[in-house]
Amino acid sequence: MNLLCLADLHLGRRPSSRLPDDLAELLPSLGPAQAWRDAVDVAVRRGVDAVLLAGDVVEQEDDFYEAYRELRAGAERLTGAGIEVVAIAGNHDGEVLPRLVEQVPGVTLLGGGGRWERHPLQGRDGVAIDVVGWSMPGATYPRSPLEDGPSFARRRPTIGLLHGDRDGSGSAYAPFSSADLRATDVDAWLLGHVHAPDAPHGERPIVYLGSPVGTDPGEPGPHGPWLVRVDAAGRLELEHLPIAPLRWEEATVDVGGLADARAFEDAVVEALEALEARIARSAH
Repeated sequence: MNLLCLADLHLGRRPSSRLPDDLAELLPSLGPAQAWRDAVDVAVRRGVDAVLLAGDVVEQEDDFYEAYRELRAGAERLTGAGIEVVAIAGNHDGEVLPRLVEQVPGVTLLGGGGRWERHPLQGRDGVAIDVVGWSMPGATYPRSPLEDGPSFARRRPTIGLLHGDRDGSGSAYAPFSSADLRATDVDAWLLGHVHAPDAPHGERPIVYLGSPVGTDPGEPGPHGPWLVRVDAAGRLELEHLPIAPLRWEEATVDVGGLADARAFEDAVVEALEALEARIARSAH
């Protein structure tokens, strides 16, 4: 079974105004809408069995008309290709996702009203899993969602979707602890809310998926959707696909001991070439 997984699309958000002027005309192809289209392209091209969304698919409810049009178009293309969409709501999109479920057959919203739900998925290869999820019931939620579950008896490989603040005691955004996640009988937790993606580790990974594109310099490094593979033995493999249409990076140039402007220019070029090589390696 193959799954494509995303969180924190924030459709309706614009890339930072700190972009160079010569990129201004490219803004429509550099933001979350393009990242969503690219993710849908990957899902259809690879023939995944389902797309999982871990919340905050839109930026704000008042971005409804533009954001919802993009979200619905992508969802319709996925379901038209036989790819199921399973989502939970974050703190930004409690109104948008229920409407999507009403209008696009093949889209499932898990955990509406702040209650845990389980949803079965069957892959084309015969592999079956469960997805458990919880949706934020409002813009804030100061309690841990794990106080109320999930209490499901594990019957096959299980992936959990949750949107909130990991190890964020006192947070207004569904705070929960890593220890409580590890205590559940769930094979992998895919999290939304934090925009920096985690590096998966361990047999039962707990990862923030991160946003599919960094929209400002505060979200540097590789961004993109995740491919999750589940084999017949129930083993999970996570692969980050760094295909974001926009990427922010920082290059450090040591100017100590440089004799003149030409030496400075050479040092800058060398630093940029080293950065480009590192980005190219991360993309393979």
